[in-house]
Amino acid sequence: MEEDRAQKKERIFEAAFETFLVNGYTNARMSEIASRAGLAKATLYEYFASKEALFEELLHTKVILPYLAFEERLDKSASCASRIRAFLHMELAFMSDFVKGREMLPKLLLHAELVGNATIVSASRKIIEFKFRVFCDLLREGMTRGEFRETDPLLAATCLIGAFNFFAACSCSEHFFELPFRFFENADAEADFFKVVFEGITPPLVTE
Repeated sequence: MEEDRAQKKERIFEAAFETFLVNGYTNARMSEIASRAGLAKATLYEYFASKEALFEELLHTKVILPYLAFEERLDKSASCASRIRAFLHMELAFMSDFVKGREMLPKLLLHAELVGNATIVSASRKIIEFKFRVFCDLLREGMTRGEFRETDPLLAATCLIGAFNFFAACSCSEHFFELPFRFFENADAEADFFKVVFEGITPPLVTE
């Protein structure tokens, strides 16, 4: 059976990933991507007008769209705290795939020559804005429902996202660098993290 367009596109994405990873973005050539995909160069251009267009869609399809789908997967009937936990659990799994699985463009996005790349910057901005919007909405709702104390939602979101980003980075650090501590190997590390986040580190006030 003839390979359909979607399958061929996936083959192109795989070939592009390999080429970008081996040669770097700047030195990657459409001719090599076509060769790796087992296509004629003219056929590749029927799908993507340029290397830039291919890279942009690769990033959009394999990183941005899966991330933006997190919100749709949240149980709207659950508490706000539970939804925040669920969102961050999905993100942790996503990041784990990101660094372990080729489908999420792991080393490519960390390639030095792509620092400041307009496509990377734009994608990062979309993800950051989306995440802050989701968290601020959940925090506001939680404050209204009495789940969280009244505070600035943006400040609370900044603290929560910052703490989780570092926790997630440490949990995936074995793929990039060694850390002097291994708390993330604890099976309860994620639960312990949320306990600190939602309950704090100071003891409750004792009233007479």
